[in-house]
Amino acid sequence: MEKLVCLLAADNILLEHVAATLIGCVTTYSELEVIIDSVRIDSKMGIFDRIKWTNKEKKICDIIQRIQNHKSSLTLMLMILQWYVRLIMITDRS
Repeated sequence: MEKLVCLLAADNILLEHVAATLIGCVTTYSELEVIIDSVRIDSKMGIFDRIKWTNKEKKICDIIQRIQNHKSSLTLMLMILQWYVRLIMITDRS
């Protein structure tokens, strides 16, 4: 039964899914980079810089959550593919 589940799961992961998730991750990271670059980060931060950070805090948290979601998706896909490869190796040995 485990072999069947593993095969079905691996067959449903297409290269396009992995690529789409990676592209989403890179795009989301780029959004975060734009926001970080738009505010000053040093010991000379003034009141206006602190206000900018406060205003962008929710957006930054949302972007970080999206990056974590991409990471979870990639981790799951890689785990399924690793199971699949192990299963193939075990089956080939038998």
